Amino acid sequence: MAHSPHSILIAPNAFKGTLSAYSAAVAMARGCRSAAPALPVRILPVADGGNGMLDVLLHSAAGASFTTHIVPGPLGTPVTARMGWLSPSHAVVELAEASGIVHLVPSPHTSRMASSYGCGALIAEACSRGAQQILVGLGGSSSTDGGTGLLAALGASFLDAKGAPLPPGGAALASLAEVDLTRAQETVRGITITVAVDVDAPLLGPHGAASQFGPQKGAAPEDVVVLDAALAHFVSLLQDDLRSLADLPGAGAAGGTGFGLALLGAELAPGAGLILDAIGFNEALRTALLVITGEGSIDRTTLQGKAPYAVAKRCHDHGVPCFAVGGSVNLDPALSPFTGCVDCTEVCHPLNPRVAPRRALRVAAARIMESLGSLP
Repeated sequence: MAHSPHSILIAPNAFKGTLSAYSAAVAMARGCRSAAPALPVRILPVADGGNGMLDVLLHSAAGASFTTHIVPGPLGTPVTARMGWLSPSHAVVELAEASGIVHLVPSPHTSRMASSYGCGALIAEACSRGAQQILVGLGGSSSTDGGTGLLAALGASFLDAKGAPLPPGGAALASLAEVDLTRAQETVRGITITVAVDVDAPLLGPHGAASQFGPQKGAAPEDVVVLDAALAHFVSLLQDDLRSLADLPGAGAAGGTGFGLALLGAELAPGAGLILDAIGFNEALRTALLVITGEGSIDRTTLQGKAPYAVAKRCHDHGVPCFAVGGSVNLDPALSPFTGCVDCTEVCHPLNPRVAPRRALRVAAARIMESLGSLP
């Protein structure tokens, strides 16, 4: 499909807790059209491996489809989870579908007990259906189990000193005595697994899975200590060549699920770049006059590889102005990769943008267009 060489490209990430990337893009597009009705607008929602990756790929890929499956949720209760198919041999698994924090109420108890098993069950299903490539998006997870739940779903065994299988959850790893990954490795043999991560955290330590993200999952300070020590114990039982994988950027993603997948030979990669390539973002830039991106909060963490930052970087490389809309904006202009930022909290004052998020994004996008004056 040909696009005007003077089109506006709308490429937001999901606005976490309020709007999907697609819904946000539609709202922004309406704001642009109201302010500049003569300019064509194209929407291309983006993601970075966190929540919403599956929907973005399903929206952008011609012929993409999804299947639904009932798998164990984070605490073992069955949940219905989708799996995407970009082709009959290329599956997409979004961890949050099966093992996401959306499936529970975070507490100290859940932080210790939640498991990534359901995500592994989806990967096992993809393997059984003939997938030769699997893209796994990590983000929005509930667990801090080092990916052991996922590995168990694929056939790995984790036993205590009496030879009994460990109960699920990261805290149980303190009692781990024996690890056997053989069956899990056989399950995925010959299958290319690529993991889209939206953080570069290692598995262990002050910047690792438990310390960085445990509190978001309900972990109290004492739980963080327990979980980090349990993960370290897990690593200590592995072969020397596997222990080093704990230091990989992204090993700590999704409570260490990045590490678990790396043990199977999966490649961990920055999710934003993977998704932008998959949806043909560079091709879309060729006909863009300017780009509007955004997400719920534009701040320093945006600069750590989040989708809006990746969009801005590619825009800069192609000489295309890039504006960002945030539910809130708290970013030093000197550090900003964006041509300009609009804070929904300010443009909608005194209304709370969370109350009417679509209206907030329409107003913000229109404000960007009005600020540009005369466009070619």
